[in-house]
Amino acid sequence: MARQLAPVVESCVVIRENSPAETQAWVALWLETFAADELEQILMEPVATITSEELREESSARVWALVMYLAKHPGEQSREEFYSFWLAYCYDAEVLNGGHLQYFHNRGTDDALATISALRSIGAEAQAGLLEVSLQKVLDDPVNRVGSLEEYSRLASERSFRAEDSAYYSGSRPVLELLEIHYAGLLQECISVSP
Repeated sequence: MARQLAPVVESCVVIRENSPAETQAWVALWLETFAADELEQILMEPVATITSEELREESSARVWALVMYLAKHPGEQSREEFYSFWLAYCYDAEVLNGGHLQYFHNRGTDDALATISALRSIGAEAQAGLLEVSLQKVLDDPVNRVGSLEEYSRLASERSFRAEDSAYYSGSRPVLELLEIHYAGLLQECISVSP
């Protein structure tokens, strides 16, 4: 049984800098250290459960369950399997709610390059391009955090991402839809469905 789990273990322990031999060594160590039933629990335990009725009523219920889980467990947002999902989701949510200004005001620029990469990985090329253009604007003229709605209103009147926001809202395939397609396997694994 443990040997059947080797491909799953391998997918979890592959680190970019590891050579194939190092990866094989890690897999062997995991397989020797844990019993098969322990490995299955470690690697395949769902993080959330939805009902079959919820899934019937909302085809994206698994996406929303993962989003809610990550929102409630900030420490999980940086886990390798969730990180790109979370970055792309947050970018989309911020821009849809208040445009690129809101995204940069709330999230800064630290994760912008990783977010661009996350968007590209799911096929959101247009959105990644808009974020690149917007990031360059912010790097050239930083967005300062403000402490009140009045100050934010003044900031919004001074800073414009109208062209980028308009392009974002019109036309491209929605990021949420692309996330659901790209992460279908992950969503199946980490969100269980009860009867």
